[in-house]
Amino acid sequence: MRSVYEDYAVPMRPVTLGNWLEAVMLTLVAMLLGYLYSPQDPLLVTADFPWMIFAPLLVAVRYGFLPGLLSAGLLLLGLLVSSTAQQSSLPISYIIGMLLSTFLAGEFRDIWFKKLTKLYMANEYRQYRLDDFTRSYRLLQVSHDELELRIAGNNRSMRNTLLLLRQALQSENITQQNELAAIAEHAMQVFIRYGSFTAAGLYKVVGQEQKLELKPLVSIGDMPELSVDDILLQACLKNKHTVSIRDEVLDQGANPSQLKVCVPLLDTEQTLVGVLAIAEIPFFSMTEQTLNLLTLLAGYIADVLHGEERKALRLTDPHAQYFSQQLQRAFLNSKKHKLSSALCVFELNTKNEALQQLLEQSQRGLDLQIELTNNRNHDLLMVLLPLTAEQGLQSYLKRINALVAHQNPDMDLAKLNVTVLTLQLDRANAADLNKFIYKECGLNEQQLAV
Repeated sequence: MRSVYEDYAVPMRPVTLGNWLEAVMLTLVAMLLGYLYSPQDPLLVTADFPWMIFAPLLVAVRYGFLPGLLSAGLLLLGLLVSSTAQQSSLPISYIIGMLLSTFLAGEFRDIWFKKLTKLYMANEYRQYRLDDFTRSYRLLQVSHDELELRIAGNNRSMRNTLLLLRQALQSENITQQNELAAIAEHAMQVFIRYGSFTAAGLYKVVGQEQKLELKPLVSIGDMPELSVDDILLQACLKNKHTVSIRDEVLDQGANPSQLKVCVPLLDTEQTLVGVLAIAEIPFFSMTEQTLNLLTLLAGYIADVLHGEERKALRLTDPHAQYFSQQLQRAFLNSKKHKLSSALCVFELNTKNEALQQLLEQSQRGLDLQIELTNNRNHDLLMVLLPLTAEQGLQSYLKRINALVAHQNPDMDLAKLNVTVLTLQLDRANAADLNKFIYKECGLNEQQLAV
């Protein structure tokens, strides 16, 4: 269940105090080497090539403009001291050349650092969407293929079970402190149904330190008292992956843990909300298929419990609920990570099924669409455009008009009586978003939650 992307992710880090110290030390070492090589000209001003400028140049390329400026300033200070001691004039061309090369290298590094950071954040968002899709796809695949074979004759499918779980969550008085406790019984029943274990407990993780409460919210069977030093539990909390005792260890009769399986309740933002600890599970159920299924169920439950999306849980339409959650996520990313996103609404003032179908088929890879009817009794197609700046939004609308003109050269959206409403999420606040959806678009909180 671990993404291969994590092996290649290189986060961009700002300059730290250690980097400043390294810049100073590198410059001082260069000056010391110059002094040892030529005590009369330690900065190699009269050499055939000004080798000393490599010190600030290297610092600027590695750490940026300001550390490079610090390194160049130290060299200038050394040059001033040397010139004063030897009563010689300052080499102006040497100084100007060193400063210009340092400034250019530092500016180049800073610009590319910002570009790489933005690309890294955009890639993080795309990976999140891919992980979310993969989880949904695997959940759907397992529920319709494998589970139908295992629970043949049972008229309750996984989809119905998860629907009942969501309805149970909506009916509870959920708070930030007891959200997992409120549905612990329902969650355990879901795990039992598809995990077939006989002794297990559901434990809550609290605080930013991700501390596990050793008292279970709910348990079944002969569940032993949990120890924080349990090797299996520690591996689960540290790695945030489902872990189990290997078959060869059980065959040898040497079990270093009192548990058989630990499943983390981990949402798509990698926030750990709880742990399912299984002490007894039948041998035939300890398969990779079962463990993957338990992991998917745990992830689904953790996603449902996501605090920032609780308002969207009140929606009865799963499609509207998912769209609301993704809209909230895009709005938060635009504020927190400066990732541009846009919201585009096509209001069809006149019924036109052919045009509506054309708009639906124009969806891009990362875009999300939802069909709604506003209080003016007009059909709406709302499109969420993640990672789209204002220029990209205009290009998107031009492409839509081009598709319309391709079918009918004399037509465009305005002539077809279509009102286009747009909102750039990175330029809007929460009040602007609410005004756009509930007033300009004419929707209500039962249709979309923001």
